[in-house]
Amino acid sequence: MNGPILPKSSAEATDPSLRLSIKQLKVRFQAGARQIHAVNGLDLSLGAGKTLALIGESGSGKSVTLRSILRLHSPRSTLIEGSIRVGAMSCNPSLLLADEPTTALDATVQIQILLLLRELQAAMNLSIVFVTHDIGAAIEVADEIAVMYAGRIVEQGAAKQIMRSPKHPYTFALLMSRAHGSLTKGERLPAIAGSPPDLARLPQGCAFAERCDRRKEVCLSTQPDIQQRSGQAVRCHFPIESVQEAAKAK
Repeated sequence: MNGPILPKSSAEATDPSLRLSIKQLKVRFQAGARQIHAVNGLDLSLGAGKTLALIGESGSGKSVTLRSILRLHSPRSTLIEGSIRVGAMSCNPSLLLADEPTTALDATVQIQILLLLRELQAAMNLSIVFVTHDIGAAIEVADEIAVMYAGRIVEQGAAKQIMRSPKHPYTFALLMSRAHGSLTKGERLPAIAGSPPDLARLPQGCAFAERCDRRKEVCLSTQPDIQQRSGQAVRCHFPIESVQEAAKAK
């Protein structure tokens, strides 16, 4: 299956303040008779000298997005729609793509890698897309966080704001499921119930609905639109208004 050639135009040529501009990116993989809907209408932009962290579970579309930017998907089995405009990524680059650069490293080496990224960014005015499962690492380097689920960004905003006041139930569940200093000995780490959806058979409504304790009938039947809440973009019918209330409901 041959995908269309994505535009080569530099993001800076369209807007000097941009290093990356993605509009309505859709990525499909053909696996025999099955079509895998890996990325489903993703919009993303990144300014000069900024760091964006993409976080989410395995299979959420983070690495597929980065490989699409680099044109690494096989045109024989991949269909790509939408537009991607990027800044010169070699020689004297303006954009760095970092896919799980600290995974499986011990804490000391992780810190060294994060410090190196900061030094490179300061020296070269780099923009960085930082893909990680580690929310702690994301908050250390990112100006902004985008949370992906089932090939869509479900929440995006300033890193500190999202950590302090998540609006999407999935973001809240991710934050609750990480280890933190308040756990007592013998206490179980909270986990997100269920499993991510089958990307070959995505549900009609919200992809997170089956795992969400806030779901209502509309969540199962209708895909939510993006709402703006306190400066954060959230794709949810019933965004979290108060972290304290959401925690009590658990």
